[in-house]
Amino acid sequence: MPLDPKKCKTCGKEFVPIRKTAKFCTDKCRYHAHLANKKRITIPRDLRWSVLKRDGFMCRYCGAKPGDRELRVDHLTSVKDGGALTAMNNLVTACDPCNSGKGDRSLTMDDVPPLA
Repeated sequence: MPLDPKKCKTCGKEFVPIRKTAKFCTDKCRYHAHLANKKRITIPRDLRWSVLKRDGFMCRYCGAKPGDRELRVDHLTSVKDGGALTAMNNLVTACDPCNSGKGDRSLTMDDVPPLA
């Protein structure tokens, strides 16, 4: 059942949200709103959980699990470089050391080892 239309908080366009908590019509509008507020961009909790679940709660780079290291959800291609903010194919589970080692380099799914 689709949700009722809302107005985007950045551009004012009317849109039909995918999630109940959606406030922006596109990732671009969400990114610009966060830039204006000088806040760090966050991945919605439900999407973060979906990525962790898809990746088996393991780092996609080294295979670390939550008991070994802290896990994060990272963008393969940064939003700044044109990567989609909330696209599942642009998000990957990474442990803290692997995420720090990647730095601000942009990757593709071809650069990430396949799920075991």
